[in-house]
Amino acid sequence: MNTETQRPTKTWQWLCASLALASSLTQVQAQIALPASSRVAVDTTKPGFMWRIFANNANTDNDNGRPEAALAGLLTADDGSPLPNLADPLRQGEALDVASDPDPLNASLLFEIETLINLNKSAGSVGNFKPDLIMPGLPAKNGSSEGVAGEIITFLELPAGVIKMGVNSDDGFRTTAGTLHDAFKILTLGEFEGGRGAGDTIFSFTVPEAGIYPFRTVWEQGGGDANIEWFTVQEDGTKVLVNDMENGGIKAYRAAAPVPKDPYVKSVKPGIGPRQLNKVSPVAEIVLIDGDAAAIDDAASSFTVDGKAATKKRDGNSLTLTYAPDGIQFPFDSHQGVLTIKAAGGFSRTEKWSFRNLKNVVLPEPLILETFDSYTEGTQPTDWVATNFTVDCTSGEDIKNQKSETYKNWVVISTETIPFIDDDGIDHVNPAETLNGTAHTLDMLRSGNVLYAESDSRCNGSRSGVLANNDGMYGQTQFIVTKAYDLSGVKDPVLSFGSAYEQNQDSYGGVEYSVDGGTSWLPVVYFMDVPDIVVREDGTVDGVTTLTRPQDDTTLWAVDGVVKGIAYGDAAAAPIVDGIGDYIVPRLNDNNTEGKRIEIFRLPAASGKSDVRLRLSATGSDSWYWFVDNISFYNIPTGGAVEKPVVNISKDAGKVVITFTGTLESTANIAAPDWKPVAGAVSPVSLTPAQQTGHLYYRATRQ
Repeated sequence: MNTETQRPTKTWQWLCASLALASSLTQVQAQIALPASSRVAVDTTKPGFMWRIFANNANTDNDNGRPEAALAGLLTADDGSPLPNLADPLRQGEALDVASDPDPLNASLLFEIETLINLNKSAGSVGNFKPDLIMPGLPAKNGSSEGVAGEIITFLELPAGVIKMGVNSDDGFRTTAGTLHDAFKILTLGEFEGGRGAGDTIFSFTVPEAGIYPFRTVWEQGGGDANIEWFTVQEDGTKVLVNDMENGGIKAYRAAAPVPKDPYVKSVKPGIGPRQLNKVSPVAEIVLIDGDAAAIDDAASSFTVDGKAATKKRDGNSLTLTYAPDGIQFPFDSHQGVLTIKAAGGFSRTEKWSFRNLKNVVLPEPLILETFDSYTEGTQPTDWVATNFTVDCTSGEDIKNQKSETYKNWVVISTETIPFIDDDGIDHVNPAETLNGTAHTLDMLRSGNVLYAESDSRCNGSRSGVLANNDGMYGQTQFIVTKAYDLSGVKDPVLSFGSAYEQNQDSYGGVEYSVDGGTSWLPVVYFMDVPDIVVREDGTVDGVTTLTRPQDDTTLWAVDGVVKGIAYGDAAAAPIVDGIGDYIVPRLNDNNTEGKRIEIFRLPAASGKSDVRLRLSATGSDSWYWFVDNISFYNIPTGGAVEKPVVNISKDAGKVVITFTGTLESTANIAAPDWKPVAGAVSPVSLTPAQQTGHLYYRATRQ
């Protein structure tokens, strides 16, 4: 764990891609334009902000989904009961008055702030503006200031032109504008997701027409210190708090004239957008809300995913449309959504969009399974090749000392050893993930032994020394290449493994695969901290820039006098060319839950290949850990459904008789994998449809 301040379909293209890098590595700054239609009229006698707060230290997850759930009253305890809001309504802080008690008990508190958003959980001086103002609602009734969610609603009077805005926060935040209640019309202007000390995130947007526009900032605090500042940046670089009129700040109002609402989209999941995200969903779901004057026509409204219709469920003034896939769904895959809303009075609205992050883990028994249980602790698996550029810390091998030489490489260790070397959420799982319809458990992720890469609390060495002398190393850099796996009989190869990856602001985790004995490599996935991922204006990831731009806190190592690691991509073996951004997936800094899940990937170039290898990379400087277990390969046809024919095996006159119903696409689908056909056997794929039922004779040997 590093405590320094943080900085704010394709595979075949890969096989033909040029190795040349993009000519320009300039980061793209998306200039979002505020629509003039979102302007509002306000009560100019009420300057400032509306502040809603929820606090309960039973849930301290550092992600921007947790505060949304908290503010909506959706957080639950282990027994499924609603978590109560423990924020103190009598802790007025910078507010105009105290708040009313929450009603119901899991509702948020509402305060009004007339002045500035320069709030701290207690008296202090952090961030850009000092001294801080006291945050209303804290400390909570139980004395804690952890597990906090805050919402700021305001209406800003903006001139036409480009506005540069910033939020200094500990921990995460998201600032939005536009039509705030509609998921398709809300605009995300800036955000930081994950844990951090008080740090700035700066973002820009354009205002085509001057006016007063609605804004919303949601903020969250996991553990430790807590603060938020909301400001703009003037042309000379001076930072001015919003509503600080004496210093040229933008005017803020806390009350707007009500406007009748048409039917609208309350929520969409998975998130709208063309790139992979850390949050995935086993279903595609849209929640619609009736308009103030016109109810939604349920029968005439629809939602389809790739042309397949969603189901509908009415509950009061809301209509939920849900598409639940039957088979496996990979978060990498792109889908097309079409939403049509019809309502009385001729109201009609259609939305079309592409999205990823639909993930449904439905797996049969694996064809190949690596559990690591047959290997001795402190070693690497047989025929695997480990390489490291990890700084020496404590001499000697010691399986229970994470600073020892044992942990310079990826290494096999027992799950019973893990708590001795790192206990940060080591027994956590991602609560939103499932396997074959069942919520994740720790035993699904690992059992017996695991393959482990350790970074947290190890020695780092001198980064400046490596750069100055072009030799040595800094931090922990660990690679391992698997033995060859024979997938020559597999038409549609799929890889899965249990993963416990915890992100830090300077760490990187990569998985790649080779189909030619390790001569060349293809991408599977690259895990990175959210602020390090460069996103283009169209919402896609600029992978070349993300992986090649210099960083000031990455691990370093030297090879023949050439320093490596200045950019994250130095740890990658695949060529860094256009398209690699599709494989870059965010993980949240210091979040010990969300990266603990079963990962699934298609390996299309491995189809029918006899020498398939994986390459795992872990880099970081005092940057948590990563373990994997139960590395598995499957044959799962495109479309997700895995046919499981009914199979019976017996012997008849010295031959093996396989009785089955259904279609056998390959021998790999046979439910008794210890029987293998030998030379001269009839291949199921050669059968005519009429022959694909009944009895099939094999000449086989038992293996």
